[in-house]
Amino acid sequence: MFRIQGPFPGYKSTVIVPNPEMGNSKNLASSVQTLRTMDGTLYTFIKRKRGRKIHKWEFITSRDKAQEVKAFFDAYISNVIRIVDHEDTAHIGYMTLNPIELQGGGRAGGYPGVPEAYRFNIQLEELV
Repeated sequence: MFRIQGPFPGYKSTVIVPNPEMGNSKNLASSVQTLRTMDGTLYTFIKRKRGRKIHKWEFITSRDKAQEVKAFFDAYISNVIRIVDHEDTAHIGYMTLNPIELQGGGRAGGYPGVPEAYRFNIQLEELV
């Protein structure tokens, strides 16, 4: 079970989504800065964001559940949220994908309502 709760700490809404697909990632947040000197030499610097981690999960759900998740993030995109992932690990931070893009995943049986599957990604940048 994958829970998304917001806003942190006084939760007003909770969305429960099925477990994410395989191949989810966790990376260090950083940015690359390039500077060019007067003689044309190029220098590249990697600026780490104090060890913050970015988590990314990919889901395939029914159309109704995908629209529910999209409505949740439209309401709480600028707030701190909490995600309890499928391994029971809590992550607190900001969503970095805005808006969530829903991609059609084809026809699927077994879903309530409209039998269509949708694919979307959730990306969270942890607070330090």
